[in-house]
Order: sequence, then C-alpha cells, then structure tokens
Amino acid sequence: MVVADGNRPPIDKACGEGLMPDAIAAAQRIGIVLPDGEVFRFRGICFHGEGKSVAADFPDGYGIGFRRTILHGHLVDQADRAGAELLLSASLTGIERDCVRVNGRSISTRWIIGADGSRSRVRRWAGLDRFRRNSQRFAYRQHFTRKAWTEFMEIYWGDDCQIYVTP
Repeated sequence: MVVADGNRPPIDKACGEGLMPDAIAAAQRIGIVLPDGEVFRFRGICFHGEGKSVAADFPDGYGIGFRRTILHGHLVDQADRAGAELLLSASLTGIERDCVRVNGRSISTRWIIGADGSRSRVRRWAGLDRFRRNSQRFAYRQHFTRKAWTEFMEIYWGDDCQIYVTP
C-alpha cells in the first residue's frame, strides 16, 4: 500500500476535529486510540437555529473533539505501522488506468483513493468533474482554550451558513 500526499503531515485545516461513536470504534479496530488527555468527550449533538434548539445524546458511547493535527498524526503513525509506503511532500502528476504518477515514477495500483479536497485533481484526472455540482463552501476555524460550556457538539444553523462548535 502506498500513501502519497502533497503535504507533510500533520496538516492543520478546518475539518476533521471530532469523531462520532461509530468512527471512534472504527479507529480502534485499525489500532488508533486517542488518549483521554488529547481529546474532550461529548455526549451528543445540539442544533441551534431560528430561535430553537434541539439536543440528543448518542444512543451508544460518546463523541470526541480534538485538534485535527492530533488525529492526523495518529493516522500517519498507524499507516506506517501497517507497512504503508509513505510518500510525503510528494508530487502527484497524473493517473492512468492502473497506475499513479508520483515523484516522476509510475506506481501500479488496484485502487486509487483521491482524498484531495473540493478542487480534487484526482477527480478531474479520472474524468469525474462532470458530476460535480456548482456550490461554494468556505471553511474557517479558530481554537480557544477555555472550559467547555456544554457536553454537546453544537451546530448553529442559518440560511447561509452553519457553525460547528466542538468542545
């Protein structure tokens, strides 16, 4: 297995700063356990919008909030332990039917997974852009060190945006 990334992990960006109970279980199945000192547990989700709020506990387990860089570091470490060839700061220049061109060489593939974002070169190279819908999304993130005011991950919902607050 080869993991090629144009960046050098851990990558800090505005997503991936929490896991729901099923995702925690899936991470544990592949050997990733995030220590309690690195995470904040939350018991459910609370939606706020149009002057109303509704909250619900997870039926089983809890979610966790953390800095994205923490999870990314654990994922890279687990990929390395699993024997993946890690090509970091790699130059991906194209895909063909059964190979990917990385750092000037062709790597044979059975599967190609393009987890390269909303402007995905992999999706474009595979000819899948025609299925893309025209929508704009903007993501910002800010971290604060403060005591959590709720036991829920909060989603504030409006006509033109959503704001996610993860403890």
